[in-house]
Amino acid sequence: MNEYTLEITTMIGCPLMCTYCPQDTLRTAYGSDVKYMSLEDFKTIIDKVPKHVRLDFSGQAEPWVNPACTDMFEYAVKSGFRTAIFTTLYNWDEATKSWVLNS
Repeated sequence: MNEYTLEITTMIGCPLMCTYCPQDTLRTAYGSDVKYMSLEDFKTIIDKVPKHVRLDFSGQAEPWVNPACTDMFEYAVKSGFRTAIFTTLYNWDEATKSWVLNS
């Protein structure tokens, strides 16, 4: 079976402004306000995704700036998805680290 991935961008308007990330372009396209994906929207979306698709928490923003990201990750893992995380560890605390590392 081919490897398929779905990149999860949990927000538009990342405050980190990494030099390689096109935040100015995204803010222009989506408006200047920070916009978070809700946990409910996340569930609705991935409930339609086949289980052989790996979910990558990355995208064009730091995933954990969104306060619901740990809950999204937990839902994905408990739903049977393989996952990958690309993060600067922004907003991680000991509880987040422990849960993610032991998932």
